[in-house]
Amino acid sequence: MTTYRTLFPHEPLPSNSALHLQGAFTPKRPTDARKCRCGSPTYIEQTVTEYLESIMGSFGMDASSIDSVNAIHNGEDVSKVRISSSSSFVTRQLVDRLKRRDLSPLGLMCANINTTSKGYCCRLCGAKYGGRPLQITHVSPAADEDEDRRWARAAPPKFQRIINADDIDERRRETRFVYIENVGDWNVDMELEASSFYDASDIKKCLHSILLGDSMQNSISHRSTHKAANINTTTASDVQDDLRQAIQDGIRQYISRYDSSSLGVELYMKSDTSQEKTKMAVSNHCGVYKHFHVGMRSHEDAVKLVAGLQGKHVKIECSLPISFLSLFTDSDIPLCDNTPKVSITMSKLFLDYADVLLPKRIREKPTIDPNQQHQIPGLPSRSECTSTTSHINISGLHLLPNFVSEAEEQVMLAVLTGPDAPWAPAQYTPSGGQIKRRVQHYGYVFDYESADVLRRDGLSKNDSRCPPLPAVDMGIKQNGNGERLEEWIAQNVVERRGWEVVAGVIERTRRIDFTTHFKLDGTNNEKPGSLNDRVESLSLNNAAEINNDTTSSVNGSQVCDTSITKPVNESTSTQGTYPNINQLTINEYTPGQGIGSHVDTETAFDDGLLIITLSGGIVMEFRKVNQDVKKLVYLPPRSLILLSGEARYTFEHMIVSRTTDTVNGEVIPRKIRVSLTLRTALTASTGGAQATPLKRYETTTFPPFWSQPADSEATLGEKASTIDRSDLITPSTERKHVHAVYDAIATQWHHTRGKRGVLWPGATQFIENLPMGSIVADVGCGDGKYFSAILGADSYVIGTDISEALLRTASSAEKNGETMSQKKSVEGPQYQKLSEDKSLLSLNPAVAVADCIHIPFRSGSFDAAICIAVMHHLSTKGRRLRCLSELSRIVRVGGLINVQAWALEQEEDSKRKFHGSDVLVPFNAQPKYLQASLTSKSNQNDGRTSSKGVAQMISESYDGADFDSKKNLVIFQRYCHMYRKGELEELVDQIPTLQLIDSAFEKGNHVVLLRVSA
Repeated sequence: MTTYRTLFPHEPLPSNSALHLQGAFTPKRPTDARKCRCGSPTYIEQTVTEYLESIMGSFGMDASSIDSVNAIHNGEDVSKVRISSSSSFVTRQLVDRLKRRDLSPLGLMCANINTTSKGYCCRLCGAKYGGRPLQITHVSPAADEDEDRRWARAAPPKFQRIINADDIDERRRETRFVYIENVGDWNVDMELEASSFYDASDIKKCLHSILLGDSMQNSISHRSTHKAANINTTTASDVQDDLRQAIQDGIRQYISRYDSSSLGVELYMKSDTSQEKTKMAVSNHCGVYKHFHVGMRSHEDAVKLVAGLQGKHVKIECSLPISFLSLFTDSDIPLCDNTPKVSITMSKLFLDYADVLLPKRIREKPTIDPNQQHQIPGLPSRSECTSTTSHINISGLHLLPNFVSEAEEQVMLAVLTGPDAPWAPAQYTPSGGQIKRRVQHYGYVFDYESADVLRRDGLSKNDSRCPPLPAVDMGIKQNGNGERLEEWIAQNVVERRGWEVVAGVIERTRRIDFTTHFKLDGTNNEKPGSLNDRVESLSLNNAAEINNDTTSSVNGSQVCDTSITKPVNESTSTQGTYPNINQLTINEYTPGQGIGSHVDTETAFDDGLLIITLSGGIVMEFRKVNQDVKKLVYLPPRSLILLSGEARYTFEHMIVSRTTDTVNGEVIPRKIRVSLTLRTALTASTGGAQATPLKRYETTTFPPFWSQPADSEATLGEKASTIDRSDLITPSTERKHVHAVYDAIATQWHHTRGKRGVLWPGATQFIENLPMGSIVADVGCGDGKYFSAILGADSYVIGTDISEALLRTASSAEKNGETMSQKKSVEGPQYQKLSEDKSLLSLNPAVAVADCIHIPFRSGSFDAAICIAVMHHLSTKGRRLRCLSELSRIVRVGGLINVQAWALEQEEDSKRKFHGSDVLVPFNAQPKYLQASLTSKSNQNDGRTSSKGVAQMISESYDGADFDSKKNLVIFQRYCHMYRKGELEELVDQIPTLQLIDSAFEKGNHVVLLRVSA
């Protein structure tokens, strides 16, 4: 059995290679399906062969080079198709093109599928084909005898030139990599015979422009041929790849004279450049071909290469690909082996030795000196264990495990890291370096550059724009009963009101009394044998074991029991409570991030720093100022640590930048950690007056956000970027090109769409599969065309839409005699007539005027939701995320959501073709449906009727509407964001409470099926 290995672009092409298509080729059949050959290996091989012949013809490639197509199967399931070719060059081209087109089993088997009310199915047996993209890999046979002679890496690495290194001489004597740069200009010589197909001088100019760094589309944009004028981005990328591969083959062929192994050389060259880099490349006479790296088989070959080409002018020859030549003619170029040659001269080469910059995960393992207890300086090592400092006691340092419950943590993280999280603009250290981690400030801004708090005194442009602290309701705040606070937090956890839970935890932190558990002299205040004794005896990494004993349940939600504390040592703080907490800083630490050793500024904050850890635990290091005293403390998830007294003022604390921690001998990988640091900000001490706590700035309106600056140059510490407006504010684009348009065309929209009852199959199937009695939210319901489908499926519906005019058509539809029998899905069966009770409901549907990004319903109050053709009218990413977040909020945990939006990729037979993601789509409105004054404004004084046509006068009555004089229509422009494939899924990934169940493409729309997971 032949073994295959992946062939990477930087490797030399072997004599023969193959293409692997890996994915779910075998369709899913219904349980009662009849026998069908649609999933058999023979049928798959035949269908793939037909597809390749068709697609390669459209690419201008020779399909006869395909030797065989073999379906690799395990029993009845086919998971891989191998395509063997006699030409490795053709295989490489085919791989590049198929990867760019997101090929799926559904796309391959489309010749035998039919769109029904149940999705994409086989015409004969109803089996469904998968729509997930195939994994496309270029492979070659791996001969056993060449096992020891293979290339050392799996993918192109990053390089660094060997300069200014301590071991520079040794590394230069060992490396086999060479850096090559073309210092001078390019010279292109054409060797073209007289041809009626293309102009050699035209090709020469274009090729020279591309070598200097211009893009393919820019280089051929002024060509007169139809193909060049209408080239799209995908085709341009195909041609650019072919040309780059041809030039690389020419360079590789020239350098192979220095290869003593006869195995070929590796060539690392950038695949493309961004538009910004391209513009810079043109101005600097450089581009993707300006410099590259070469991997020889041995160091000796690398030495020969450097000596042979240093400072030389090198002339390479390559064959121009047919795809490139075809852009210079509108005629069909015959496929042949003797393609035109081109000579390219690289002038005055500069060569230097290079080395591979290995990723951190595979760098050299640490070397430990057995005679010493510490690691050798300069080498990465295993982190120091917390047990090594367990004997060190720090006065005023206390740890409270399980200060928040798991349920509280999940709800808090959903808002603190969600789309409404008010992340602060860029901040800087005193040395000028930018803070890399994401930060939020509430109440007051802590300025890292000055290491001081901004006191809202007008001295900084951003101090008054900071989001206020989340606060509990006034009734809860004035009620000192701790049980009442915990019940309020628990209720908000159930309703998944994250900001309210954050406010409750802040208030809990203000109220906890440390003297209840520790005497001021540092001794334990609990009775012997109490639960606190058990906590104290536990090791830090086992603190989670007491979780079941330290939480109680209210209405099914965990509530933290703050009567249990765990001292880090036998000391205590000198203060019992911290009721004046008025500032919160939130930091998000990704694995590998840390914070330098510091003591929080004494003049900025009062005694008592309280740090809550969410999501991932971490080791914090404490060092006594100017003394060799150190303590390592592990902060488990959901814990609170208090720094007071000596721990606050005489010990520096820090988090070392690394990806693992060692806790009691166990290495724990770090996760993303979100820390909440609560402090009491002080007034500035002036004239000898004692500093006092600053006033609290709080809010019960959520989400909190940064207020908009008065000017466009607003900065934080004079260096921050401008803050965007809240996503809750409707952009003018949506007001003008969405809201106003649908208000105007509501009657026609209902008459041409809702009244006919044309429903999308995926949405109707989703509705039919819901349990009987489900309460469904139709967000963006429009004229309510799905109401009858939902009611007919024995469910109940409440609809919302931003357009009151559309909702009025929804409430009048059934009254005007439009019954269930008129509603039908695309190519699907008609629904049965509504029962008498449901008919009464349909006469007065439950609807509300509301924006989809702020839905006025209680959290978790629906069993399911649909959002059809709504999200493509949202003009910013933040508003799209907000819409998904609201959908997940109003649907109960475990409930389902169906979201459907317009796709950038349209079917071949579609009348609509979109060339960008954000477009204005015209709507042709008939004057008879529009309500507007027919009297010209210019003639209103004398009451005379204008000589203008009705449609023209109406178009002038609407802002942004145009008049089509030929068709006598009013043209409205609707804003739409066309979603590329996978974009909806990417948005869903950013909502932690949503789980992607399935995704599909349905008649020009992307569809995602979601489940609320938390």
